[in-house]
Amino acid sequence: MNKQELCNSFYDMNNMVTVRITMPQSDWEALRKAEPHGGRCNFAYTGDRYDWFKTTSVEISGSEFPSGGSYSFASVAIGKRSYCGSFSTSKPALKLHFSKYISSNEDAIEDLIGTQYITLNNCVQDPSYIRQPLGYFLFKQANLPYSRCNFARVNVNNSYYGVYLNIEPIKKSYLKNNFNGNEKGNLYEIEEGEDSTPSIMAADRIGFEGFSKYSNKSDLKLATTEISNNGLAGMAEVIDTNQFLRYFAMEILLKHWDGYTGKLNNTYIYNDVEAVETPAVANVKFKFIPWGLDRILQETVEFRLDDASLLGKLVLNDANSLAKLKTEIRNYANTIFDRDNYNNVLSPYIDQIQNVLTSAGLTELTSQIEVVREQLKLVK
Repeated sequence: MNKQELCNSFYDMNNMVTVRITMPQSDWEALRKAEPHGGRCNFAYTGDRYDWFKTTSVEISGSEFPSGGSYSFASVAIGKRSYCGSFSTSKPALKLHFSKYISSNEDAIEDLIGTQYITLNNCVQDPSYIRQPLGYFLFKQANLPYSRCNFARVNVNNSYYGVYLNIEPIKKSYLKNNFNGNEKGNLYEIEEGEDSTPSIMAADRIGFEGFSKYSNKSDLKLATTEISNNGLAGMAEVIDTNQFLRYFAMEILLKHWDGYTGKLNNTYIYNDVEAVETPAVANVKFKFIPWGLDRILQETVEFRLDDASLLGKLVLNDANSLAKLKTEIRNYANTIFDRDNYNNVLSPYIDQIQNVLTSAGLTELTSQIEVVREQLKLVK
C-alpha cells in the first residue's frame, strides 16, 4: 500500500488503535500537569505553548490495522496539546512526533501507518464523542478539506487514560490527500481573534505552520494588503472565493460558532500553490481548512450568518455574494443534510461510531448522541 492507503487503513473508523506510552514517571507528571507557556487562553502568545518530552517507547497496535501485533518505537517525542477549553491535567490531549529525536523512526512508522505524527484529542468538550468525526465526515461529503479520524485507547506507564479521538493532523500527508498532492504551499493557523487584517499582521500573530522554506509570510501579507486595499475584489484575487463560500455555508449549517466565521478560531488556511520567495497575486490562492469541531451541532446554539470575520463581513455586505452563499447553504441542505442522506449515510455512520465507542467501554453516550442526531435533523 502507498502512504495514503496506509493512512486510510490506520484511520478507518472500525480500527480501534491502542497507544502504549512508556516514559519516566516524573516526565509524565510534568507533562500532565503542565500549564501552557503564556497562560491558559492567552491567544496573543506566539511561542510554543508546551515543552516536548522524550518517551522510552511508544507501542502502536490496532484492532484491524496494523496487523501482526504491536509495533514499538524508541525515543518518540511527546507533547501536551490544548490550552483553553479542552485543557486538562487528568486527561491531557497529546501529540506524538516519531522522528524528532531518531530520524530513522520516520521511514519505519510511515511504512507502517503512513504518518509519523499522531494527534490524540481528549474529547473533554464533547460529551458525545461523535461531533468531531461526524463533522469531518460532513466536510468530506461537502468536497471540502477534512481530517481522517477514529478512536484510540491510551495507556501511559500501564495506567489507562481512556478513549481519545485519533485525528489526522494537518501535515504533508493531509495536504496531499486534500489538495491533489500539493504539499508545497504555505500553511497558517488562525486562532481566536486572528484575521487577515493589517493590525493582526503587524502584531505577527498568525502562525506559519510550513511547508515551504519561505516562512516570512510574504504570501499572507500580500493577501492582507490586497483585501485591505480592494475589499471584495481583492478577496477574489487571493482567496478561493467559491471554496470559502462553501466553507462558510458548512460552518453555518453545523452551527460551528467556534470557527473562523463565528469566532476567528479553529481554522487553518493553505495557499494551494507552489510557494515562491517573492509572490505576486498569481502566486496566492488561499483555501480554508476546518479544525476543532468538538462544539458543532449544539442545541443551545442557533443557526446564524456570522459577520465576525473580515471575509464573512465582505460576503454578507454584498448582495451578489450573499445570494451565492445562500445558494450554497440550500445546496448542502438539500443534499448532504437531506432526509435520504441522513437515513442512508449519516445515521448509519453515527451508528458505526456509537458501536465502536460502546465496544471501547463508553456505554452511556446514547442521550448525548441523540442530541447530535436531532441537531442534524434540524438542518433540513
